[in-house]
Amino acid sequence: MREFWGELKSLALEPRFAKTICKIALTFFVLTWVYFIFLDPYFFRHIDDMTQIINTTGIGKNIITIVRQSGRFWPLGLSYYNFLTTLPYGYTSQAHYMLNSLIFVVFILVLMKVIDFNWKQQPVHLYIKTFLIFCLPFILGNRFYIFFNLIYAETFLCLLLAFFVLCYKKMMFLDELQVDKQAKDFSYGKEKCKFFKDNFRWLKDPFTLEQQKTCWAVLAILVAIFATYCKETMFIVFLIIACINFLFAKKPLTKIDKIFNFALVVNVLCFLLIYYFTVVPYVSEKYASVDMTGHTLKFNSAIFGFISVPILSLLGIFVIIRIFFVLFKKDKRYVFYDGLLFASFGYYIVVVSLGFHPDYYYIVPVIVLFFIVLAHWTIVFYDTKKYIVLSMIFIIIFLLGVEGGGGGDSFVK
Repeated sequence: MREFWGELKSLALEPRFAKTICKIALTFFVLTWVYFIFLDPYFFRHIDDMTQIINTTGIGKNIITIVRQSGRFWPLGLSYYNFLTTLPYGYTSQAHYMLNSLIFVVFILVLMKVIDFNWKQQPVHLYIKTFLIFCLPFILGNRFYIFFNLIYAETFLCLLLAFFVLCYKKMMFLDELQVDKQAKDFSYGKEKCKFFKDNFRWLKDPFTLEQQKTCWAVLAILVAIFATYCKETMFIVFLIIACINFLFAKKPLTKIDKIFNFALVVNVLCFLLIYYFTVVPYVSEKYASVDMTGHTLKFNSAIFGFISVPILSLLGIFVIIRIFFVLFKKDKRYVFYDGLLFASFGYYIVVVSLGFHPDYYYIVPVIVLFFIVLAHWTIVFYDTKKYIVLSMIFIIIFLLGVEGGGGGDSFVK
């Protein structure tokens, strides 16, 4: 029996076997959820507020979401559906749900890149990251319905966040390659630039690291600007990331870094000014799902979220630990992930401060950002042989599905 388990372990740790198993598992994962999103007309369908789609892109008209009397200003929140108005039969429900399916697939692919999902890495890392991807729907709980319905800005916001983090990460970690520009495993090394040489012969040399960093920074800024106007609460993410970079950078910021972070701050200030002058004077009613007029009620609501939603409890623990290490231990090694962690926490605080329910779909961006941080630390814990901590995280993640949260009473199944 011991020999059998030994042979099974050896097979599982075989790189080719691990790669094949993970590919099959992820393909099954994506196709299963695409089936439910696109083909199943009753699974997780939300019947409220669908008139936003029926009266706009559902009849070939563009949609813009500004309701000033309620304080809502997310003009680009559902704008991706406007693309359908240019297509034959784009007004049909099938076209809308097909677009949602496509967004989900691209979101998962980008998220895999963000968490450094590399088929050439060691088998255990492949298994861990595949497991984490499988856990994502359970981590989101019933909030995962954002992909099954047509009225939530968070559907496209998840993709925008993942793509922003990818561009931001590429920009940040390019600096580490300045020491070894000939790194063969770097995805933009000379070997990988052969495509440009073969297809764009007018380029004398591959892009320099500085040029690559500039490109990623520009892409990240453009995505940040678009995302800011997809949800009123998004501004805090980019503001916190910029502030963390300015205050706790582990080495002096380059010119590109300074411009990037300054651009994020300017974007936030522009949004706040536009919101203040074009929306605030016209607010006559509250949109918030929870009527909280006092600081005590808002504090209680925040605590309720941390207690009732396990992933938020884990977020709170991570925030406390990293604050201790950053402020008292002067640990600046993980400034990139600390920025995402504190941005996730800040987004949650803004959601609660505005009176939104801390257990509904409003916190989906919080979970997406924290998922990226959690994936990073899970690998770190494993590599440093902290098996107990790793096991605890796995157990917590696995049990997240039991909580289910996110307004499950409002579904049609």
